[in-house]
Amino acid sequence: MSRPKYIASCSGGKDSVATLLLAAQHNEPLDEAVFSEVMFDKNTSGEVPEHRDFIYDRLKPFCEKELGIKFTILHADKTYDEVFHHVITRGPHKGEVRGFAWAGMCAVNRDCKIPPVRKYNAALSPDTVSYVGIAEDEPKRLARLDGITKVSLLAKYGMTEADAYKLCQEHGLLSPIYAHCRRNGCWFCPNASDKELLHIITNHPEMFDRLIEQGAHNLNLVNPTHYAPMLAKALKKYCSPVPVIYNSGGYERVEMLKALEGLVDIYLPDLKYVDSAVSLRYSGAADYFDYASKAILEMSRQVGKATFDENGVMKKGLIVRHLILPRNTAQSIKALTWIHENLPEGTLVSLMCQYTPCGELDAFPELTRRITHREYDKVVDQMLELGLTGGYLQELSSAKEEYIPPFDLSGVII
Repeated sequence: MSRPKYIASCSGGKDSVATLLLAAQHNEPLDEAVFSEVMFDKNTSGEVPEHRDFIYDRLKPFCEKELGIKFTILHADKTYDEVFHHVITRGPHKGEVRGFAWAGMCAVNRDCKIPPVRKYNAALSPDTVSYVGIAEDEPKRLARLDGITKVSLLAKYGMTEADAYKLCQEHGLLSPIYAHCRRNGCWFCPNASDKELLHIITNHPEMFDRLIEQGAHNLNLVNPTHYAPMLAKALKKYCSPVPVIYNSGGYERVEMLKALEGLVDIYLPDLKYVDSAVSLRYSGAADYFDYASKAILEMSRQVGKATFDENGVMKKGLIVRHLILPRNTAQSIKALTWIHENLPEGTLVSLMCQYTPCGELDAFPELTRRITHREYDKVVDQMLELGLTGGYLQELSSAKEEYIPPFDLSGVII
């Protein structure tokens, strides 16, 4: 009677590699190791470059030549690029471009990492045994294994995560990814830690080129405040062929902005509030205007007035955004007046009226409706009277729920 097939799920991380080493040390049956590689697009891996090189140049040869087992690399039918641009075909968001799920684990895991594994497993015999890299000190994860077709060799031989790390180190099979993070993942992951992000933007700024090749007119860095120091290092190494946009809420430190001088082409800040009582109520930051006003003056000093190319695409300059809130026209008028009195003539203003109430607003009854035509007209009239005519003005019709992302945890895997 022939024995079942034994395979090892292998991410290239410490636990899965330690599983391979344990199988060899204890003469456990093992026929094949399986790795699922996420692709950013058809030609670019989604794996962090050092980890991908480790898989192809070190781990795969080790398995094939030293362990004598097959090393299979799987790929999904969809790349990250295809998932991002996928048009929803059913449900309440039919016809919309899917984009990226921001909360929790990303949709890439669901649509790019797992499907090829499921497809591969479906072709296996039911008695196939899979070794899974779960350590002895992970009881909740271990409880999910049946111990028959899903087995942990780490638990069998009493190895913790720290033991697995040490074992890989001893055999020269620890992925270089552990020098800068605790796990392996996609280089474009929005859930990356500060340390992981620092590694990518300082050591692999060429990854920006993947976006530019897809036709991006600029590198729009949205809410980059928390990684601005790392961003400055990256932009000093990477000369972007398209304008770099610093897109933020305006709550910035001037000293940090000075570190970005000459590296950012376009600043796109908000000027949300002027009065401290209002900014404290809505954003928990009584000092918002103090910081934002100084930051916007520094941004203006650095990039000056807006300039455009022959196609009308902005190349350099400042655009100040402001969102009109219901029952808060006084704040809007104060913000516009400050812009008029403190920034150079011709500074571009983007006046937005898309506020749409959502979420729990019991503590903010004044925000339970959209702005009215009267509020809209009052602020727009003041904007024109101040001579702020060179910017952008939203139509009141833009205040619709269809412009709000579906914060429904789409794509999240628990």
